[in-house]
Amino acid sequence: MAWLMEKNWHFFEPNFEITENPDNTKLINATGISSFLPWRFGGKPIVARQSKAHKGKLSDMILVDGSVAVHQRFRDLVEELEPGIHAFAPIILERKNGDRIGEDYFLFSAQQDIDCLITDNNPENFEFLWENDTGVKQILCKLTQPGHEVPISKPPIAGKHLWTAGLLGLNQMFVSVEFADAARENLRGLRRFERRCTAIDRPWIAEEQMGPLLSRHNAYVTSGRSEVNYTLGEIW
Repeated sequence: MAWLMEKNWHFFEPNFEITENPDNTKLINATGISSFLPWRFGGKPIVARQSKAHKGKLSDMILVDGSVAVHQRFRDLVEELEPGIHAFAPIILERKNGDRIGEDYFLFSAQQDIDCLITDNNPENFEFLWENDTGVKQILCKLTQPGHEVPISKPPIAGKHLWTAGLLGLNQMFVSVEFADAARENLRGLRRFERRCTAIDRPWIAEEQMGPLLSRHNAYVTSGRSEVNYTLGEIW
């Protein structure tokens, strides 16, 4: 079994807005908690300030201009379960008045991408939104949207703790039962992110699951999971 950790935009805390980004670090997880693409960042800390005054304690996961920052406690748990895999970029947080909150938060991105969502090539699991005049097609897998069950292939995620789910999962992050249990016990404010996945004990095969996105997926894998050609993909 696994859990989808969804971004909850209805925070009690305010969003943080970046005021300094000395290395021009690109923020790439605006939709979900993580990113399905590799992430590189500079060594100089980003500075972010609260968008409105808030004096209360912060959760261990907060929003920074649509991306996610996590507390050192979150990082410690991740490193305990999967050391040296995931990305943490230093960030300095400030109150609305400019007072520094601390330096124990980090921008975060899971760096383990595992194809695992089960669509069975059902057209109802996909949605075509638009195509522009350059040939870019917006075709989505609907399984991670609110209100949908999230069937997930069990074999490829065995022994894994944090991952994204390729082009079907986009920027959503999935976690193991072990991580979810430890997060509930040790981290602050994360329970409202959880959605349970349904584990299916059969292998994941691209031709059976990618539907209209198969050609896009094949090119993505060929690139070493570093580039996405959004002009590829069929319109059903």
